Amino acid sequence: MERVCKQRQFDPNIPKYFCFCGCHVMTGAKIIASIYSSLVGLWLLVQVFSLVGAGIGAAGLSAAGIVFGIVITIAFYGSILGCLWHGVLHERAGHLVPFMVLTVFEIVGSVLMLVVYLLLLLVVSAATEALQGYPSVARVQGQAFVWVFLICIALIGKIALHIWIFLTMKKTYSFLLHKRFSTIYRCANAPHTYQGYIAVPKEDTPPPAYGGQQSTWKQSIENVI
Repeated sequence: MERVCKQRQFDPNIPKYFCFCGCHVMTGAKIIASIYSSLVGLWLLVQVFSLVGAGIGAAGLSAAGIVFGIVITIAFYGSILGCLWHGVLHERAGHLVPFMVLTVFEIVGSVLMLVVYLLLLLVVSAATEALQGYPSVARVQGQAFVWVFLICIALIGKIALHIWIFLTMKKTYSFLLHKRFSTIYRCANAPHTYQGYIAVPKEDTPPPAYGGQQSTWKQSIENVI
């Protein structure tokens, strides 16, 4: 058996490597990383300005707790976003996994919150129908129903957005893996036949002359004697 090496064909422009919006998955991953980085930076600025406005010295222990929370949050999201940027810029598929896991947790958390708000929406709706005889209370209940309904719509949009982000990252992960392994040769076993060649003299061919070799042997023996 011999090993015949073949190279995998890789086409980066096939449809499965494009997002739903039409851009390439690498471009989509960079856009997602930029948006998340901007949101983390904006959140950090808001926290810093709120601390400066409230006065860090006057706040005392509460300010120290807030600063500690900010440091932990920045370290957590900074490490995940750092892995994401390194994976996208240096084409390392494994560095995308922490961000994908975080996206899954965000989807699960949003689904749980949506279930809670839907139950709350049913409770508010039942309470509004039961308090029809009290106009002022019914009006407050109606406003609460509207707010809870809007929160449910926002959670549904958040879940859909995070599912799109996860699918984009999953496609990016697959793209980077296929691109990396396209340079590795895949070896497949193939049958190999060993051919031996035997020299068969023809009938009319005279035998080789060994006189020269015999005379050489005789001279070497005489020299030894």
